[in-house]
Amino acid sequence: MKGMKGYEISETILAEKVCPVITLIHAADMGYYVNLNQEPIFASIAKPCGREVLMNTIFLLAKTAKSILALEQKS
Repeated sequence: MKGMKGYEISETILAEKVCPVITLIHAADMGYYVNLNQEPIFASIAKPCGREVLMNTIFLLAKTAKSILALEQKS
């Protein structure tokens, strides 16, 4: 995905339903991710990020992705 911006890569991964996405970004770049923040399996974290915040975010996104997959399989 050479030449693509981080938010473009995130959009592609989410559109293809590859996996949940976590981005570590500078607070000044949050505006690029406004549309993606509405996605249930996307999270953006401002740098610097502590281990606890990152681990909690990973846990939450994994749990959400698992719930969404289960709901999709039911329908």
